[in-house]
Amino acid sequence: MADTIPGSTSTTVQLTINSTYTGAINFVGDTDWFRVTLTAGVLYQFDLTGSGNDGVLSGLTLSDPWLALRNSSGTLLLSNDNSGLGYNSRIFYTPTTAGTYYLDAQESGVNATGIYRLIVNSSPISGTLTLGTPVSGSIGFSGNVDLYSVSLTAGVTYAFTVDGTTLSDPFLEILDSDGLTITSDDDDGSGYNAYVEYKPTTTGTYYLAVRESGNNATGNYTAKVSQVPTVSIADASVIEGDSGTTNLVFTLTLSSASSTPVTVNVGTSGTATATVGIDYIVTSANVTFTPGQTTATFTVPVKGDTIFEPTELFKVLLSNPSGATLGDSNAYGIIIDNDSPYSLPSDSGVSIQWYLYPTTGVNAFPVWADYTGAGVKVAVFDSGIDPNHPDLAGNLLTNLGRKATDLSAGGSPILATDNHGTTVAGTIAAMRNGDGIVGVAYDAKLVSIYSTNATSEIANAFTYAANFDVLNDSWGYAPQKNTYSWVHWAFYDDFSSPAFSAVGLALSNLAANGRNGLGTVVVQSAGNSYVVGDDTNLHNFQNSQYIILKTAVVSPLPSCR
Repeated sequence: MADTIPGSTSTTVQLTINSTYTGAINFVGDTDWFRVTLTAGVLYQFDLTGSGNDGVLSGLTLSDPWLALRNSSGTLLLSNDNSGLGYNSRIFYTPTTAGTYYLDAQESGVNATGIYRLIVNSSPISGTLTLGTPVSGSIGFSGNVDLYSVSLTAGVTYAFTVDGTTLSDPFLEILDSDGLTITSDDDDGSGYNAYVEYKPTTTGTYYLAVRESGNNATGNYTAKVSQVPTVSIADASVIEGDSGTTNLVFTLTLSSASSTPVTVNVGTSGTATATVGIDYIVTSANVTFTPGQTTATFTVPVKGDTIFEPTELFKVLLSNPSGATLGDSNAYGIIIDNDSPYSLPSDSGVSIQWYLYPTTGVNAFPVWADYTGAGVKVAVFDSGIDPNHPDLAGNLLTNLGRKATDLSAGGSPILATDNHGTTVAGTIAAMRNGDGIVGVAYDAKLVSIYSTNATSEIANAFTYAANFDVLNDSWGYAPQKNTYSWVHWAFYDDFSSPAFSAVGLALSNLAANGRNGLGTVVVQSAGNSYVVGDDTNLHNFQNSQYIILKTAVVSPLPSCR
């Protein structure tokens, strides 16, 4: 096929500024050069488009256009392959010298033919977009592109809309600061209007590019960018009642009003401590915010009873939003019990300390009438106890605290991760002081023996613990997961082995001579490792006759402190 447009400065095809030319790469290796007269200091946008995206609707067939800009002698200034939409090419250029330049249209790879469209835009930047404020514009020629700069913040979702007034089929692209197309849309708005949501990963300047789909019509439009609101749900609570059902009402909020309807699915999504069908009724709904509305509600029926029990929780989840993104999408429904036969402590956390209650734990409340731990000293051999904790400070005997390595004065946490001992101490003897939680033995005194987790220090700790009534050991040598680093953890803590013989002897002495000859009560954790194949019979600590073994169950309640 004959070359209709020369690929050199001999070309006579002159392009007019703000115009479109449709041509063809007629054979493999064909290059088409176009003369164009540019003015110094003016920004120009050159687009070479092919069959990608909406180009195919206009009869374009060149699959991968390649575009170059050359000076008056034909020397290459700039080239581009895929900065436009799909495989299209785009160049932005502001000349410093007025005169003749050349646009060089090719097929990338020089191995295909096809029809293309070359568009020359002068001063494409039409203005700046402000969030929430629409602007009006006009596509003045086929192929005209209007650019609007806009400042976006990383991590925030934005909605871009282009609505045609006389422009029949708007098309939009989002460009980065270099003019590279990030995303685009043709008809996701109402009718043939364009709409797209975009969440940048980098804060900075971006561009909204507005044109006509297919680049073959003109007309007026309005463009707008706004921050997509987030929809969130908050925790809600209700007193359960003794019979029937009581409505537990959750409030959903939009971070800002929307000009279009917003919908979101809401539903009970799983049990925390409440029981489906006994404590509450499974419920789901599709909640709609009408334009301008920023709050809505979702109601779950809670079933009443006369059982004394802790505060119970269930979960509610938001999903599948339309017109908004998810903010806080999880909430707890909190069912407050009203059936206590006792005068409960005023400490705020007691209502969710499920292990104190008769239906779920040790039923400590009637015991407290006679036994509160008064006069008892409990040593906690662990990662230290925080001496400044408001729930523990009044019960912690800091003068008796020791470091197990050499029994020197100590007992406070040392490392940033030393928090387990403080947690354990709270379960045992957090004060009944109207703050936080209540310990099972809230009048007992605490002594901290700080552990570095070295086997060699255990005998020291056991020897020192003989001065106290109870020793708590919430640790062990059991594996905590399937990928445990110890290959031979079974029978590792063997009191007949050289590594543990001194420990075994100290433990037997503690049971025989501690507590002024009555024997110190030693409480040891079972290990929490049954699910990974462990057994208490595989450890001398857990199966010792001198140990009271305690097991644990896990509550899905959120942390209260």
